[in-house]
Amino acid sequence: MPDQISTRRKVLYYGGGLLMVAGIGTFIFHSAWGALGGFENPEFNERLPAVMFTSMAIAAVGGLLNKIGARGLAGSGLILNPDRARKDLKPYSKMAGGMLEDALENRDLSQSVSPGETIKIRCRPCGWLNEEDSNFCHECGKPI
Repeated sequence: MPDQISTRRKVLYYGGGLLMVAGIGTFIFHSAWGALGGFENPEFNERLPAVMFTSMAIAAVGGLLNKIGARGLAGSGLILNPDRARKDLKPYSKMAGGMLEDALENRDLSQSVSPGETIKIRCRPCGWLNEEDSNFCHECGKPI
C-alpha cells in the first residue's frame, strides 16, 4: 500500500536513530571520562582522537540513515527524481493533511461571519460604521 511506510524504511529510521544515540553517547562518555581523570593516562590520550572521530562518524551515518528512513531516498534528496520524491513523501503528506483536518475539526467555526451578516468598516476621522463596500463615509463624506 503506497500510503503506508515500508518496513525497510522503518528499520532505517529507527536504526539510524539508535546509531545517532550510540555515537553521541560514546562521544559524551569519553569526554566525561577524560575530564574525570582519563587525560592523565597516556594510552587514553593516544586513542581519544580516533574514538571521538569514530563516534561522531557513527552519529553522522545514523543521522543520514534516519533521514533516508523518514523521507525515502528521493524525498531526502539523495536521488533527484521529483516523481519518486512525491511517492516517497506521500505518507508524510497524508499525515500532515490529517493533522490539519484534526486541528480544523477541533476549531470552533461558529464565530465566523454568517452569510446574513455584513462587515462594517469604521471611518477613521469620525468613527462611523460604514458598509464593507463603501468608498466614502456615509456620515462625514471623507474617503475610507
